[in-house]
This record gives sequence, C-alpha cells and structure tokens, in this order.
Amino acid sequence: MDLFLQFLTNGLVVGVFYALSALGLTLIFGLMRVVNFAHGEFYMLGGVVGWFVTTHLGLDFFSGLVLVALAIGSFGWLVDRFLIERVRGQGEEPGILLTIGLSIFLVNITLLAIARRR
Repeated sequence: MDLFLQFLTNGLVVGVFYALSALGLTLIFGLMRVVNFAHGEFYMLGGVVGWFVTTHLGLDFFSGLVLVALAIGSFGWLVDRFLIERVRGQGEEPGILLTIGLSIFLVNITLLAIARRR
C-alpha cells in the first residue's frame, strides 16, 4: 500500500508539472505570439537556482522559492524586453530561431557553471 501511495504521489507531481508547462506555453504563445522553445530551460534555471540558494546560501525552501520566483521572473522579463521584443511582429520563424538559440545557450551555460562549481 505504501508503494502505491508513493507512485500515486509521484504521478500527481509529474502531471501537475506537465500541466503547468503546457499552460505556460499556451499563455506565452497566446499573448505574445512567440513560440518559445526555451520554456523548459526557464524551468531548469529555476531548479538550478533553487538548488543553489538552498544548498550554498543556506536558505530554507520557502525563502528560496520566493527568491527563485523573483529571479527567474526578472530574467524572463529581461529576455522578453531585450531579445524577444526585437523579433516580435516579424512572423514565427525569427522567434523560433531566437528561442532555439536561447535554449541551446541556457543549457550550455548552465552546464558550464555547474561543472566549474565542482
């Protein structure tokens, strides 16, 4: 019975994560008309920053959660303000290329930062 409850809880957590990701993608495309292929990388950055502030800065979970939400929200605003706004209104292709490049950049810079941290 304990194993069943663990699987049920894990399934619910994964399902909520997928629903949140889908809602975010739909909201971004519906409002900004930009196909954001870097959406998952923003989630990844939130997780990495959350891990960093809880393990290295010693913050508790809820303080770290607030800090991560503010940091990633600010970063998302900066990306929109300085990158996405330049290609908005030019069709879908420039936005797709920009967000694919941003995705590759964010993944690799995160891997580089984690590798240097060790």
